[in-house]
Amino acid sequence: MVCWMALTLAMVTAPSEAQARVPNEDGIPEVSEQSTAMPTVLVPTSVQPLPDPQGELTKFKPDYPYAPPTATAPAARVAPVKTLAEAIALAYRYSPRLLAQRASLRGVDQRYPQARASYQPSLEISGSVGYTYDRNEGLLGTETKRQGWASGTSAVATQSLYSFGRNRSAENTALAQVRFEREVLRSVETEVMLAAVSDYVDVIRDAGQVTIATSNKAILEREFNDDSARYAVREITIADLEQVRSRMEAAAAGLLEAKAQLAMSQARFLHDVGAPPGELSEPDLLQLRVGTLADALAEGEASSPLVRQAQNREKISRAQQQSAEADRMPRIDARGTASVGTVEPYSNQYRTRRLQGEFVITMPVLDGGLRAARVAEARENNQADWLLIEEAVRESRDRITQAWNGHAGARASLVHYFGAVDAARKAFEGARIQERAGDRTTVQVLDFARDLLVQQTNYNTALANEYLYRANLLAAMGRLEAPLLLPSVIPYDSTAHFRRLGGRTGVPLVPSVLSTLDGILIDGIDKDRPLADPAISVLPVPSLP
Repeated sequence: MVCWMALTLAMVTAPSEAQARVPNEDGIPEVSEQSTAMPTVLVPTSVQPLPDPQGELTKFKPDYPYAPPTATAPAARVAPVKTLAEAIALAYRYSPRLLAQRASLRGVDQRYPQARASYQPSLEISGSVGYTYDRNEGLLGTETKRQGWASGTSAVATQSLYSFGRNRSAENTALAQVRFEREVLRSVETEVMLAAVSDYVDVIRDAGQVTIATSNKAILEREFNDDSARYAVREITIADLEQVRSRMEAAAAGLLEAKAQLAMSQARFLHDVGAPPGELSEPDLLQLRVGTLADALAEGEASSPLVRQAQNREKISRAQQQSAEADRMPRIDARGTASVGTVEPYSNQYRTRRLQGEFVITMPVLDGGLRAARVAEARENNQADWLLIEEAVRESRDRITQAWNGHAGARASLVHYFGAVDAARKAFEGARIQERAGDRTTVQVLDFARDLLVQQTNYNTALANEYLYRANLLAAMGRLEAPLLLPSVIPYDSTAHFRRLGGRTGVPLVPSVLSTLDGILIDGIDKDRPLADPAISVLPVPSLP
């Protein structure tokens, strides 16, 4: 496996000058590198509570969430992942969450032709068949009765001519909702990609930690064996030997915990990527392509899904405000009616036919302040969404700055952690020699071993953090998208379905002149609102050197 875990393992097992001067048993025992592909799940053999610590402890054994294929259990549909490119491509293509969001976008696309339908003529046809019975009483006890069946049918065609902005504002609202949902899709894609990258790095990091824990356990086991021999000839006391055994048992527990953590990371990888991890290679896809924090902030303000969602949310409420204002205006419709009925409701013998055409002007006059309240509500909602754009920019800048400085700090710390591991390893090897010469106590050697474990763990964690900060920085900038990372990936076209529905240029049979006429009193919503928050115009927080 070619990955940064090899660097950590090299720091565990690499020979040094001290090892060249002493027998191999005085150095650090060599251990096998933990495989990222190995299923690592620990399950209890019993569900009973743990017994008294002084008695026999419950035994644990490994179990396998995705075992190798057998005659009765064929191979998985998806082969184990070996590279970050494979993980990203799988998540981009098969993630249920991403596929669901794409379907949701296609559903929102349908709102636009629904809004454009307001420009189309509508036709309603109705028919009736009924029985009528009348009994009329007159003076002196006279009465008349009339009864019979009658039928009729009618058709009413209506064409909106000018709605004073009602139809155009509905169209703007639908278009803004489509654009907003596209940015939501970008945001979900970013989260899915970030999860895939994070899971990939976590598995490598946790496998490296298992390697470190295994090495630490081997060190302490060797120390215990050596000290047992020394105790047999009374070179050390029973307290010294028990101190070593205490550390050895703790190391065994730490190894189990490291394996359990690796198992959880493998399970999360399987959930987010859709395939089990194989022998993972070093992640090498994420390139920042920005030289300064200012460049990263500018990229984020232009491309961040968080900012773009806020911009389009404001456009939705802006269009809804336009709709509320247009609702106070008159409207002009053309209406045509054709009907066939009976002269009287008791018989179909005598029929009548009618054709009628008219222009209808409707003007709201009194509504108890309902429309004015709706306009005020829509205006305040739009003001809130305008302010939330500035909040989104602040949030985006904060995420970018945090990730930038975290990445810079983690990257700069690697050389120091590497040096710390090297120094801790040499110190431990030297302490082992001094212990045999009687210049070091057992407790001191154990402390050196613990310091080596701590420094190896810190270095392994820093390697992972450097890459995770890089992924978070790209995500905050809006650049953690599969087609940008992998040119070979066929990108999902979020506009293709919209264009098939008729797009912005018109659904068939819709007279575009009506849309243009209806938009005379309505401002367009294509332009983004300007940002007025003084906090976003100040200089960014200085980054680490």
